[in-house]
Amino acid sequence: MNKIDMRAESLDAALANAPVSLDMARKLACGFARSQPELAITRLPVALATGRILAEDIVAEAEQPRFDAAEVDGYAISTDDLQGDGPWKLRITGNLEAGSEPQERVAYRTDEALRIAAGAPVPTFANAVIPKHSVSRIDRTLELSTRPEAFANIFRAGTHVASGARLMDRETVLSPRHLGLLSSMGVTDVTTFRKLPVAVLSTGSELVEPGDKLPPAGTHDANRQMLISAITERWVRVRDLGIVGDDTALLRMVMGEAVASQRVILTTGGTGPGESDQIARIIEDLGGELLVESIAMQAGGTTMIGAVDKTLIISLPGDPVAAWIGFETLVRPTLRAAVGLLEGELETASGRALFAYPKERGVTDLPLVTAGGADDKGDAPLFLSRERPTGNLALLAKSDGFALLDEAQGPVAAGDPVQWVRFDRG
Repeated sequence: MNKIDMRAESLDAALANAPVSLDMARKLACGFARSQPELAITRLPVALATGRILAEDIVAEAEQPRFDAAEVDGYAISTDDLQGDGPWKLRITGNLEAGSEPQERVAYRTDEALRIAAGAPVPTFANAVIPKHSVSRIDRTLELSTRPEAFANIFRAGTHVASGARLMDRETVLSPRHLGLLSSMGVTDVTTFRKLPVAVLSTGSELVEPGDKLPPAGTHDANRQMLISAITERWVRVRDLGIVGDDTALLRMVMGEAVASQRVILTTGGTGPGESDQIARIIEDLGGELLVESIAMQAGGTTMIGAVDKTLIISLPGDPVAAWIGFETLVRPTLRAAVGLLEGELETASGRALFAYPKERGVTDLPLVTAGGADDKGDAPLFLSRERPTGNLALLAKSDGFALLDEAQGPVAAGDPVQWVRFDRG
């Protein structure tokens, strides 16, 4: 091999191992997740479908309202009775509650009004409802001084939902509002996708369960509880795989079994260059491939992404702060992509730096921030922490979010605009 060939081979190797940008890592993870077969479907009662994802379009089988209905409590009248200049007097001859049968025109006599409750069917003679607070009443006589518009305060039949209209699209995440609409249309059950199976695993012989006695060099496992608690979507089913020490054979067995049943596996630890960091080797041993070996970002740069068959494996660093930022920037959008939802960009807010921050170009930096109240422009003043966050869960817990300083960004001056991702977005 000549010197030119050797240089080319060395360059190819360097490029293959070069960190990718955070945006590229997210695109690769989301692209793989989105390309996998759809989840199976199941039929659920509406009462149990909150937060689940629709597997079919829903079309209205009837119009809503099914009849002309009063918008307000008041009086149903015919504007034909209001001849000449007002005021006008009408006799109150009856009462219509919600659920009453509509009264037909045959029961109507000139200059009549019916007291009507909101939601009650409007009688066929009436073409307006007068709110009760806008008229005078003496005994059973109603006095009006203003002529209403035709069909004032009336929900016309079919104006909310037309028969045959599409109520909801496939892949809608069902909220209580959606379920309220479905119930009002008489729907009792819906077809949804089954939950996305996601497994969470902590690795490292130094880890012990919270509450267990710590050995001299041991650490309580924070990552698993943090990540499992963060996955609040009702369309996900989380499986806790516990802690596995630096035992390659055991870790390979646990991950191999999980690959058979899980669409996404989240691991923490085992991603660095040390001899005990073995996730990459196990992915290859299981017949998979590494999609991303490292990411050009501060806090979480050793995050790896791999795939085995239909399962995506995202291996976050063992450092809890880096694991959390990796979850926010990479895992959340990937889970959405895995169920067909638009992952989109990170949801950011606008702020302004309170003090200068020494950002270097060429790498995405995600410093933790503390935010003050928004200024008159709606921007929050942000304190970008210069404190090294590695392992500092106390700093993470008291932070409001992290700044998103992309690879093109240089040093940040006091007062510069900053985009940031808020924790606890609700």
